[in-house]
Amino acid sequence: MNKISKILLVVTSIITHTALTQTITETFGSGANQFSIDFVTIGNPNNPNDYDVRNSGFGPSHGSVPYTYNMGKYEVTVSQYAGFLNSAAKADPFGLYNQNMYGVIRSGNSGDYIYQVSQGLGNRPIAYTSWFDAARFVNWLNNGGLSTSSTENGVYELNGMTTGVPWTSTPNSTRNTAAKFFIPTYEEIYKSGWYDPNKDGVGGYWDGPTGRAEYPGRPAEAAMINVWSQHPDSNGNMTTDVGAFPFSSAYGTYDQGGNVWEITEYVNGGNDIWVKGGSAWDTELAASKYYQGHNPSQEESGALGFRVAGVPEPSALSLLAIGLGVVLRRRRRTV
Repeated sequence: MNKISKILLVVTSIITHTALTQTITETFGSGANQFSIDFVTIGNPNNPNDYDVRNSGFGPSHGSVPYTYNMGKYEVTVSQYAGFLNSAAKADPFGLYNQNMYGVIRSGNSGDYIYQVSQGLGNRPIAYTSWFDAARFVNWLNNGGLSTSSTENGVYELNGMTTGVPWTSTPNSTRNTAAKFFIPTYEEIYKSGWYDPNKDGVGGYWDGPTGRAEYPGRPAEAAMINVWSQHPDSNGNMTTDVGAFPFSSAYGTYDQGGNVWEITEYVNGGNDIWVKGGSAWDTELAASKYYQGHNPSQEESGALGFRVAGVPEPSALSLLAIGLGVVLRRRRRTV
């Protein structure tokens, strides 16, 4: 291996390590409704697809993403969603609130609704959210995350829609290319939860989303994620605080298996969306890489939530530029 190749290897290793460990925090809202979302960087662009015949229900290969992106470290929580509701759903014409939402209590009248978080439930994943709720959440984030911020555009052009998805199923085709935050595609979810760039020294996919064991039939894996309804609270709800199970994917995301199914951007033709990861009410097999689900875009259930993805922070890209600059300067000196 020549000197330039060695330097490139070191730079790549630094960038990979940074991408796997760095947490980026973004803050939204204002005053009492302010909240933060933590992200991790998903690097290793152009990683190979996972060719697994068990994926054949939705096509045999998934997981390759040709760009670097950020993924929410955790699922969107009750507190975060309540902050959004207090800013964007004073009248709630689009049904952003569901009376079954565990941990959120609404009071007042339309035009003056107030949303409160039940004690001790603020860090549970929000559930009873539809694709349209998630889309409006990220639209609002992109438009500033304030009481005056629109929920109808910014990432997805909704214009009052609450059911039906008339656009193409091609990944990213519905997404505003200038958007900073968005619903992750199926491939972005798949990669961040199940791909490990260091697996077996060459990179590959784990069957489960913790990077420590493989499915099926390993009880140890089930103990690492919230499946099998292991921890019902006093009200019988099966979800746990996000990150309560301290076992992350290789990139540092938590609960990509179990807790709640996660909505993806991908539209499976007609009115169906793809969902990923299983829930607290499922077995560990539902959290495996090769298990997928689909729901009507307007469906809301106690086992369905979402996380947010976004564009990468400049810092990681700057590190690459600095590293390449070092390589080029050293090469010029040796010419």
